[in-house]
Amino acid sequence: MTKLNFYIVSYNKLYNRISQNLDDESLKLLKAYYVRKSIPKEITLDIDHINEWDLPWNEYSFQKKQYYEYATIIHLTKNIDLIKDLTHIGLLHYDVIFQNNSIDEIISGLNYNANQIFYQCLRGPNDLYFNTNEFLGICNFMSQKLNMIINPRLIIEKGWISEAMSVVPIDVFTRFGNFLIDNHQEIEDILISNRWGIMNSVNHRICGIVERMWGMYLVNCGMELNKMNIVHDWDYYNHHHLQDQNWINK
Repeated sequence: MTKLNFYIVSYNKLYNRISQNLDDESLKLLKAYYVRKSIPKEITLDIDHINEWDLPWNEYSFQKKQYYEYATIIHLTKNIDLIKDLTHIGLLHYDVIFQNNSIDEIISGLNYNANQIFYQCLRGPNDLYFNTNEFLGICNFMSQKLNMIINPRLIIEKGWISEAMSVVPIDVFTRFGNFLIDNHQEIEDILISNRWGIMNSVNHRICGIVERMWGMYLVNCGMELNKMNIVHDWDYYNHHHLQDQNWINK
């Protein structure tokens, strides 16, 4: 039986428009996940919440280094008691809108086949903003560290899951979480040392590199991929936090 929570990551706002189409039972599956304690929060959605800074294990340096929502993967993996009873985890932004049957459709699909991944957006290889050398370097690095094949041909053919937003089995989630925990310093050094010349054409942030790693990893997990019926409201989305100077350049 599927046991699923959706973690809605927000650094400054969370409005009830997200859940306006959901019933009370579906609302119980939503967990607000707040980051960056110093940023004032505008909140009108009354659901269970987690403050990253209050977790038994918390490391603010990941926010300082601009991991943003991808630090959620690290913190939920390290605070395993929060997720140990789940079979699947949903990771979403604050600016999504659930549709009437969004959650029922996902749970029904997972009850039928637990080994599948739901995504909100697939992008093509051009949206990676890597040249061939950088792309192959990232794939080889991930293959070695994850002890699995990250097949570049598969990413070219299928695309990659962007914006982090997805529903995945718990072991898929924690495997990537442990990959970040064990290798975050080397991932950061890829940008700092300009490995493969990766910073020459694009001023990559750590959040952007980890976004691409997550999306490339998911399409290489050998699972069925299905689009979820959850809207990303791009007109409502903003990148105010990206106005900060790139940590890599400090």
